[in-house]
Amino acid sequence: MTRARAELIARHGFGAGGRHRAGNQGRREGLAGARVERHSPAPLMRTKTQSCMKLWGAGALAAMWLAGACTTTSTEAPHDPAWLIAHGHFQEAVRISAQQHEAHPDEPQFERAWRRATVALLLDQGRKLTFEDRDLEALDKFRAAQEIEPELPQTQNWIDATLDKLATHWTTTAQEWHSKNNLEQAIEAYEQALTFRDDRLNAKQGLSRALLQLAYRNGKSDQYYKAGVDALDEYWLYQASHGFDSSLKYKEDHERAGERKQQTARAVADERVMQAMRLEEDGQFAAARSEYRIATLVDPTHVEAKDGLERARREDKAAECLREAERRTMHGDFDKAEKAIADGTALTTRQAEAFEAARQDLVEARMQKLYDNAKSHEKDRDYEQAVVGYEAVLVEAERLTGQRMFKDTIAIKDSLEQSVRDAKAIYAQLDTVTDPVEQLRLLRKLEVIWPEYLDVRRRIAVLEAALDDGGDQPRR
Repeated sequence: MTRARAELIARHGFGAGGRHRAGNQGRREGLAGARVERHSPAPLMRTKTQSCMKLWGAGALAAMWLAGACTTTSTEAPHDPAWLIAHGHFQEAVRISAQQHEAHPDEPQFERAWRRATVALLLDQGRKLTFEDRDLEALDKFRAAQEIEPELPQTQNWIDATLDKLATHWTTTAQEWHSKNNLEQAIEAYEQALTFRDDRLNAKQGLSRALLQLAYRNGKSDQYYKAGVDALDEYWLYQASHGFDSSLKYKEDHERAGERKQQTARAVADERVMQAMRLEEDGQFAAARSEYRIATLVDPTHVEAKDGLERARREDKAAECLREAERRTMHGDFDKAEKAIADGTALTTRQAEAFEAARQDLVEARMQKLYDNAKSHEKDRDYEQAVVGYEAVLVEAERLTGQRMFKDTIAIKDSLEQSVRDAKAIYAQLDTVTDPVEQLRLLRKLEVIWPEYLDVRRRIAVLEAALDDGGDQPRR
């Protein structure tokens, strides 16, 4: 087996048996190319595009080209890969050509025949997938075919038609979301359209408007929104850049049109970048990100716009972490709040003070929760547990701040500890006193210090009842 054939088998899985080496069988024999993991949130359009319809003829031409390029010495047509390709038996052509190449590994014509049979199969599979609207899978097939035989022009035609179809689908999907005022979904769909065709004017325009509207909806100023819309409308209504693009399509070497196009794009992008920088200074990172993105749509080569977009994206993500930390802190989910602060701190260069303030708020909230817990035990007259709670506050304060101090915790803890000591001492003294009147006096003193200590109230009630029966009332 030649090295080239081994690489093809490893990459695309076509072997002598015509089966995919990853285990696919039946109609999926010879499956090539990597699987695309992206999925559309909505079904692809069922209407076939005109460009795809026209390419049915291109598929036939490709098969004829491939069949004519395959030369073998076979005298029986059904065993000739060229004959099999010409008659649409692509899987069988792959199987036969692979066997022939395996039998004659040092003869280039057999490897060439095997490659072209493989390309014919990939193109056939891609066409079928395209007309089933499984366009991402089809695109993989066409690109795999182009990788094997780059000089076949019909392959690029199919790739272009599929990219156009995907870009149109996602632009239409974005416009539908946009019309329903679902800006987040619209922005995602516009961006998806531009991944397939980055020169789609309607997708760029729609994305720009959606970004501005989202920034306004998220609480930005009316003045910013109006300024953005006015600048954007001025540009899109004039459509200077688009006009120069059209001129260049008719005359690719139109030097002045190319220069004017670049000047126009640069001027518009500069304006958006300046606006974005002002927004960054004001801490409006989501709005700044939108402006930088619009600038890159107008002028993809604008270095400041690209750098600013990446920076604004990080800061906007950091700002979201900051909001998440505030929400988590408010609801007492301190561990997740701490993680959000750590994540945001790693992203930001402009919001360090805000994150430090959030960290201090988190520290305060952690200790306040412990303090409130201890205070609850104190109010419930559970002094020993309250002492434990206040000690936990001081320990946490020392861990988080380096100082064993929080509000009046030390004073309260010391007072409660003294009360516990006094109560225990008085209670122990009761065992040495036999006079009921003295016992009642001690118990009432203990009741003032710690009313719910052990059985103090029960013993007071018993003694009062006994003394009432004897007519000897102790002085209160």
